[in-house]
Parts: sequence; C-alpha cells; structure tokens
Amino acid sequence: VQPKSMYKHKRLAVVQPHSQQQSIDEYLSSHGLYRKFIAKDGSCLFRVVAEQVFHTQSLHLDVRKACVAFLRRNKDKFEAFVEGSFEDHLQQLSNPKEWGGDLEINALSIMYSRDFIIYQEPGRPPANVTEHGFKDKILLCFSNGNHYDSVYSRKFPAVAGICQAVLYELLYEHVFEVNRQTLRASVELYRSRKNHDSSSEEAILDSFGMWNTSGVHSGCSSLEPSEHGRHRVYKSARATNQIDDNVMKSLDPFVYRNVEFEVWVASRKEQHEADHGSAPGVHFSEGDQCLVRVEERGDRYYPAYITEIFTENGPVNVYVEEL
Repeated sequence: VQPKSMYKHKRLAVVQPHSQQQSIDEYLSSHGLYRKFIAKDGSCLFRVVAEQVFHTQSLHLDVRKACVAFLRRNKDKFEAFVEGSFEDHLQQLSNPKEWGGDLEINALSIMYSRDFIIYQEPGRPPANVTEHGFKDKILLCFSNGNHYDSVYSRKFPAVAGICQAVLYELLYEHVFEVNRQTLRASVELYRSRKNHDSSSEEAILDSFGMWNTSGVHSGCSSLEPSEHGRHRVYKSARATNQIDDNVMKSLDPFVYRNVEFEVWVASRKEQHEADHGSAPGVHFSEGDQCLVRVEERGDRYYPAYITEIFTENGPVNVYVEEL
C-alpha cells in the first residue's frame, strides 16, 4: 500500500466557537453518532488510534513510537511529503507534546489497515482522507486546526456505561472488599442528589473553562429513586462515605464516565494552579493553550491560544475564542 497525497481535509487556522462545536455534536447525533472528548494536546491523534485499535488510550505513546519507526523505515515513500529535513520531523514527532497531522494519519492508516474517516463541518458528510480501501475504519472529529476527538456509534455511552459499572463493582467488591450492599447504596445516593444530572465531567470541564456541548456526553440517567429508595439511601449514607463521588458515578450503569478526559482536565487544572503560583518561571511558546482572565469580566478564566510572544518573560498576545 502506497501513501496517498496529503492534506485532504481542510485545516482551520482559528479556534472554532462553542456554537460550532455544539453544531457538530448535534449533526453527529442526528446520524446516530457520538463524539468522545479526547485530551486536547499533542497526544490526541495517537490516543484516538490507540483506543479504536487497541481499546485503550494508555498505549498512545507506543502508537506514536511505532509511527515514528514506520516512517523512518519507509522514508523513501514519505519524505516527499515533508518540507525540510525528514529526520528533524521525526525527531519532533518523537516528542509526546508534538501534534500528529496528515502525514501521520497516512502512516497510521497503512500500519493498522484502517481508513480514516474525518468529520469536520456540521451539515457536510465526512471525508475518507486516506482512501486505501480498507474494510475497517477509524472515525474522528477534527476541530480547532489541530485537534482530533473520537467518533463512535451513539449506542457507545450506554454500552460502555454498563461495562464500566461491572468493572468497578468487581474491583471494589473483590479487590477492595467493599460489600455489595454498600456499593448499591452508593449508586442510589448518587442518583438521589438534587443535581445528579450534572456529571462530574461537566463540572471539571466548567472549572477549566471548557463545556460539555451535548447531553449525550454526560450519559447520565434521569431516573428518580422512589421515596422508599430515598429512605434507604439516606440510611446508608454513612456507609458510602468511604466511596469517592466519581466512583459512585462509575458504579451507575446508566452513566458513562470519560475517565481519560477527566484525568487530563484535572491534571491541566493542577498544572495551571501550580503555574499560577510560580508565574515568573513559566515559559510559553506560540500556539500554547492557556487560561486568561479579563478584568472587565470578573474572575472567570477563558481558554485561549498564544499567538505572539514579545520577549522571553514579557507580555504575549492571545486569541480568546469566546470574545
């Protein structure tokens, strides 16, 4: 199989507004599809491939390493698609923070015998950007000029939520030795809370200045427990204090937690707080994502991209998509 010509899907130079992100989710939902958020950094493409090929994002570094090795072995086939030094490109790609693009998509397609189908604009059909004729496909949603999310059937959150609940129940019952009655009571307690439709994923996203753009993403059940159920829940509340709120959510088969994305967002928030305490030592680069606060708009932080840096420790220009 020979690599196809590159740059078959349009790359946007600006950040897509929240409304367009919501539109693409609605468009996907109307076609029986669901967008799963992926970490918004250089790992996104490799996370998507790792998850859709090996069923776990934890192998994204291995997928990246394999991609670099494949490109190096097939330099004669891919070198023409790279401006400048091919070896320099591979060195940059070896950096876990480096974003993958069209060249890497072509290589990954051949490596794993899967064509890449990319959704990008609401109302427009997806593009088969590799066109190798493979039976298996990898479905992605492209946004913000460099980011990829996973695309699955709309049934995915419901099925995955059940599997997740079974896994957590087995883990907590047989490894951590929490009795089943306590586990069930924790699920009832989670469902009984007034704001149970607001998932912890949404709360984390909001705290970082990101938003869940569709109810599909939360995967939360709208079931209300009976009064008898409420009585049992509050009676058992003390027993469930040992169980973390996120674990309670994971034990509910009507809820799917996007654990990998939650962990990434939480880590970014922690890094932001650490950087905020040592701002003079922070070094940014053009294209980095950051949070900015506009004094006229209160204490809220807005997600932004750095567009220009004037001096090493001086001011920078940023692009704020919301403003």
